[in-house]
Amino acid sequence: MKPFKIIALIAGLLALLVLIPIGVLVSVDLNHYKDTLAQTVEKHTGRRLQIDGPLDKSFFPWLGVHIGGLQLSNASGFGDAPFVQLGEVQVKIKLLPLFKGELVVDKVVVYGLTLNLARNRQGAGNWDDLTAREAAGPAALPAPEAPATTTAPTASAAPITKRLAALQIGGVDIRDAAVNWDDRLAGARYELSDLAVQTGELRLGQAFRADVSFQFNATEPQAQGTVHWSALVDAQPQQQRYRMQDVKLTADIRGERLPVPQLSLALAADVEGDLEKQTANLSGLTLRVLGSELSGKAQAQHILAEPQIAAQLQWQVKDPAALVEGLQPLLPPTFKGDWLKNATLQLDAAVSLGEQTAQLQPVTLQAGGLSLQASLHARQIVDNPAYSGSLSVAAFN
Repeated sequence: MKPFKIIALIAGLLALLVLIPIGVLVSVDLNHYKDTLAQTVEKHTGRRLQIDGPLDKSFFPWLGVHIGGLQLSNASGFGDAPFVQLGEVQVKIKLLPLFKGELVVDKVVVYGLTLNLARNRQGAGNWDDLTAREAAGPAALPAPEAPATTTAPTASAAPITKRLAALQIGGVDIRDAAVNWDDRLAGARYELSDLAVQTGELRLGQAFRADVSFQFNATEPQAQGTVHWSALVDAQPQQQRYRMQDVKLTADIRGERLPVPQLSLALAADVEGDLEKQTANLSGLTLRVLGSELSGKAQAQHILAEPQIAAQLQWQVKDPAALVEGLQPLLPPTFKGDWLKNATLQLDAAVSLGEQTAQLQPVTLQAGGLSLQASLHARQIVDNPAYSGSLSVAAFN
């Protein structure tokens, strides 16, 4: 047999080995395996899995599965509401990169997720049975015998970061999600609704945009509101460096029992940390709330041992009427905010937990023709705090 015929035969056999499982996947109706999947889940978790929607698949160029209407039952004693409920899940893997040892995942889509977490009056959580099974592991299996000789490390022993380097995810798209926390031990309930999470492409060492929004409702303290957060996230785990740029947070909070019954705020900042150098930095801080604006920056050292923090902050009143209106429940009825027009406060702060010291120096306040300068020093702030300081006020009318 000529060489090219041998090569053709080998290539044909390899193609056949690849096409047979693919052909099986394409021809099989996954809906026939709903009961098998439910039985497997119940065997390993003790929970009932119910799949009401269809199980659809795609083949080329994306090998994917689409699942609709999924529920996982709750733990015994925690009611009939499901532990987890999913309206729609879609995951796709690009087929051809698999042959190069690369895992390319399309955007992961999760719609209608509801997670019900609860703790009873005895302090037990409705997840305890799941974590207990996971901690127990395959206890019934015999322990493998130790090899007689030392062998070279296999590919599975490679650092996790090297394996993650071959993973690429087109992003995450979570919509119409809800998380409920029913703490019967503390007599409180907390709810997140309309939860949405969107990210850009996820790849090790590559920055991605993240966007999170939700509504919340709490009973202790009683409060409701909306929150929106976004940032450019850059994680470099191999270098132990992490950064969030262009951080933006907005929140509207309402609650009759809160010190400020209605509060709207907008925050912007850049945050970075280096775990190897044990440093962290906050820059470009801007917080707008109650007609005033706080700006500044902060630096931290030895963050994993005995942190040392230094901050430079400035506060300025932009709208005195809005500030007084927001703080009205905390102010005397006759308080007027005219003298707060263009009021400013500047301070430098430093704290060292290793040396147990803290200082505010200098502190400068200017408001309504008043000019005040002060300083404050504290020592033994953990064991036995002691304070000293100074105060001076310039002449005013």
